[in-house]
Amino acid sequence: MERDGSAGAAGPSATPRPLCGPYTRPACMAPSDPHRLAPPRAAMRIAFASSSASHNPPATQPPMRPHVRFVFVLHNHQPVGNFDSVFAEAYERSYLPFLDLFEQHPGIRIGLHTSGPLAEWLDQHHGDYLDRLAQLASQGRLEIVGGGFHEPILAMLPSRDRIGQIQSYREWLERRLAADVRGAWVAERVWDPGMTADLVAAGVEWTILDDEHFKAAGLADDELDR
Repeated sequence: MERDGSAGAAGPSATPRPLCGPYTRPACMAPSDPHRLAPPRAAMRIAFASSSASHNPPATQPPMRPHVRFVFVLHNHQPVGNFDSVFAEAYERSYLPFLDLFEQHPGIRIGLHTSGPLAEWLDQHHGDYLDRLAQLASQGRLEIVGGGFHEPILAMLPSRDRIGQIQSYREWLERRLAADVRGAWVAERVWDPGMTADLVAAGVEWTILDDEHFKAAGLADDELDR
């Protein structure tokens, strides 16, 4: 069982926009241009603005920033061929309790990636769980994140297989959840720049990368934290 959270942005706008960000920092790769690293297109914003009249910070402390951009993306995964009992335990102890709690907080919006093997198991054993995800997606509270159907290491696949894995899972998700799938989770966050064109060909608009990839491309910390 895996659950990985990724930083990103959330807010009150009626129409959800794609979430962007690397694994730990609010920046994202825009695969529509293979030579360009773009700032986040993210969409959910949580404002922590305080009243200047009643909450002025002490003079000895720097003023707080009026807004914090935070994108919360969960990654739920079970590998192909895992035991039914492992799927069931993870569902009862993790996936279901989180969903129950999340539904109680309508002011929060998140992104959710569920790997293909897990999604198929849920569809077979707990279809109501997927129905609830579909309802949340239709309300704009949940962005469904795609990826390779069988959670492959995309960098190890030939181009046609990368594209096929992503497209087939996007079609499955859109058919089952009636959701607009724009982003893709990169399994194990293994990245190769040569994947960019294939992500675009597969219809991916954004993905999530570790900040180390951006640093390796020459970006400084202050450029990632904008």
